[in-house]
Amino acid sequence: MRILHVTAGIGRSNGVMSVILNYAAHMPEDIKFDVLYFTTTDGDRLTEIEDLGGRATKIAPPGVHSFFHDEVDDYLDAHRGEYAAIHIHLPYLASVFAPKAKRAGIPKVIVHCHSTVFSLGDSNFRNRILNLPTKSLANVMIACGRDAGRLWYGKRAVDSGRVTVLPNAVECDRFRFDAKVRDKLRREMGLGNDLTVGYVATMTPWKNHGFLLEVFQQLLEIRPKAKLMLVGDGPERKALEEKAAELHIADKTLFLGMRSNVAELLQAMDVFVMTSPKEGLPVCAIEAQAAGLPVLMSDGVTDEACITERINRLSLDEPKQVWAKEAVRLAELPRLDTADEVKRAGFDLAKNAKILVGLYGYGDKEKASIAGKNA
Repeated sequence: MRILHVTAGIGRSNGVMSVILNYAAHMPEDIKFDVLYFTTTDGDRLTEIEDLGGRATKIAPPGVHSFFHDEVDDYLDAHRGEYAAIHIHLPYLASVFAPKAKRAGIPKVIVHCHSTVFSLGDSNFRNRILNLPTKSLANVMIACGRDAGRLWYGKRAVDSGRVTVLPNAVECDRFRFDAKVRDKLRREMGLGNDLTVGYVATMTPWKNHGFLLEVFQQLLEIRPKAKLMLVGDGPERKALEEKAAELHIADKTLFLGMRSNVAELLQAMDVFVMTSPKEGLPVCAIEAQAAGLPVLMSDGVTDEACITERINRLSLDEPKQVWAKEAVRLAELPRLDTADEVKRAGFDLAKNAKILVGLYGYGDKEKASIAGKNA
């Protein structure tokens, strides 16, 4: 059985791509994921897709022409009969892809929302309008959280159970707190006993790293030897490095770029501080809590991301000093193993992968009659 996923890009900084790959790695062996995408970013994950038996195809960004004829039609015609479902991770594009998929004989259209905003940029009104027919086009509607589902599909659809709430889950055991890993990495990185603040995010304006740098400047007034560990890359990195220099905190700020050992880096941190103004259900916050980290984040992030009691939210309107003091307070809490608590809250990847397998109709001969054709 093959499933065709539609997402914006396959870059390492694309959180949705991480969700797709996480689930792909937990599918039965005869379910493979292919990906259609239309933006190019730094550090694509093509090799990972292919290693899991998938294929990735870049297409032109959808536009007005997409409603009539374009390479999506050509692609679907060329792969007619191969897909049991199309899984669209940008709900507003269901109006483009769903009719084409149905004409190409794909039996199931799945729409999956991952955010609590219609757009991170200036396309809010456009996406809101394009999203209007989504409920009538989708056979299955999935949301990363109830707040996201209510935005994209409506409160009634979520509250009535028409929408499957499938949290962005993680491999909790991989992130489980390990004191030995923590001590080893902190020695290697020269952190010693210094309080270490961390953040894992793409360096874009939306993630609000500049605010965090200003908070960290205030935190150094309390803990002068503290370190700030920034994991991730993006278009704002150079500007952020310049700002760190202007704030005279460059020598205490570690710009680590894209890293493959995020689970280990989380062990080395003392507190995770997330300053984006709004999020659907951020995977990084779930990973941090699975690693037993205290978390401080903005009150614009959905409360569904608050799993353990070691988490607090503050308004971005609060003074930077308030953020700094709260970050220090949380960092001084004893480190605990909270991986099982995160699992019980519904964020266990293995369990949620089984739910997704059921939504694909795997094992249902009538609904998945093409299963095995090109496994």
